[in-house]
Amino acid sequence: MNLPSHIAFILDGHRRWARANGKPALFGHQAGYDNFIDIATVCYDQGIKVVSAYAFSQKNWKRSQEEVGYLMRLFAKSFSHQRLEEIIKRGIRIIFVGRRSELSSKLVKKMEELEQKTKDYSNGILAILIDYDGRAEILDATKRLAESGQEPTEDNLRQMMWSSDIPDPDLIVRTSGEQRLSGFWLWGSSYSELAFIDKNWPDFNKDDLSQVLENFNSRERRYGGN
Repeated sequence: MNLPSHIAFILDGHRRWARANGKPALFGHQAGYDNFIDIATVCYDQGIKVVSAYAFSQKNWKRSQEEVGYLMRLFAKSFSHQRLEEIIKRGIRIIFVGRRSELSSKLVKKMEELEQKTKDYSNGILAILIDYDGRAEILDATKRLAESGQEPTEDNLRQMMWSSDIPDPDLIVRTSGEQRLSGFWLWGSSYSELAFIDKNWPDFNKDDLSQVLENFNSRERRYGGN
């Protein structure tokens, strides 16, 4: 089977899943994290090298203080969680993508520790996008390129991106029935295949993943030249 080298997930529908299951809205985020680890593990088992997830967008700061606070605590807890360590033990490199100025120093320290610990791991990549927005990434890269004095080429701009160490997504999967990218991988998604799933993220399972991958395998990818 022709598998994507990089599969990217927009993890959407946590609150809707919680409400549908008669649980507090915040409960959905914990369920979503647990499910992401399950799905990422299956991806690596099948030979996919890069898995990325849209964990927190810059627009998410507009949510209630209670929800944002809960998410930040969940991130801090998750980055020290045994289940993430199980992925790291596979030789998977952890990379965080996004601005860090609005995040707590404690959370940033943990992120940097994970990146430093895994920087030489070569069996795959887990990219977690936090405080991310594709337009902001391009804007920041443009500023850095201008400051560097380098010629403004596509390759030079790419090297200034937050995601410069990560290959472009071959396949982007969004759950919950929404059919838009919401600022996700704007530069890298130019030729990504897209899959929109009606299920909320905590209900997305390995059978759904198999269907998505089978669909990807059946597509003839075109890059504008044919």
